[in-house]
Amino acid sequence: MDKSLIDEITSEQGSSLVKNTISMMKDIKMNILAEGVETEEQLCLLQNMKCDYIQGFYFSKPLQKDDFVSFLKKHNS
Repeated sequence: MDKSLIDEITSEQGSSLVKNTISMMKDIKMNILAEGVETEEQLCLLQNMKCDYIQGFYFSKPLQKDDFVSFLKKHNS
């Protein structure tokens, strides 16, 4: 799911759109990746909506390959 949808997730309309998109994708057995998550509130809403994968600045800024490997080692021990 594009960041433009995630940016609106805290509004009533945006939340409904994201929730129904996730539901529709789950109905056809697809996994959902939410892009551009920047806040804890967005993260919690997506987790409650059973989003499969979540990425964005909330977790980390974009990283070079070596920095990414170090990040994974540090946070997945």
